[in-house]
Amino acid sequence: MSNDTQTLSPYDRRVQLVLATINENEKKLGDKAEKILGAVYHGSEEAQENFASLQKQVSDSATSTVVGFKDAQALAYQVEGRALLEAAKNFNALGVQADKLWYQTNLQAQTNASAAVLLATQNQAAILAAQAECCCELKEKITAEAVETRALINTIESNRIRDELAACKAQNAAYFARGNPPVTP
Repeated sequence: MSNDTQTLSPYDRRVQLVLATINENEKKLGDKAEKILGAVYHGSEEAQENFASLQKQVSDSATSTVVGFKDAQALAYQVEGRALLEAAKNFNALGVQADKLWYQTNLQAQTNASAAVLLATQNQAAILAAQAECCCELKEKITAEAVETRALINTIESNRIRDELAACKAQNAAYFARGNPPVTP
């Protein structure tokens, strides 16, 4: 047996065996056909017996060849059935794997979306806290400016009233100095 035969699968070895049987049967058939032709040409009774015997052998050889082809065909159907079964298993396995990957991807997308929402919420809270702090500082500054402005307004108003009072007093003093007091209504 050669190295090529040893590395073949059981199916390939079976196919080679069937093909070898077919070739051997065809060779026997060719040899028998030559014997028949020789017997026909010689016309002897022995030739006729040989012819009948050869005819039976040819028939048997043809039957064996047909059986060999049927065996090869049955084996081919078995191999095809196994291949289809294996393909179906592989298809189902790929489907399960695809579903699993889809669910994992979907879960990862949801996780990423949740993380993004959390980060956005944290950023918004930080911004609002900074604004609130800024607003408090602004309120304090505005209040301080308002107090200073009110004090300035009060000072200006006080000065105006004092000046007006001083002017009135001076006017009254001038009226009284002339002897003409102001008339009160």
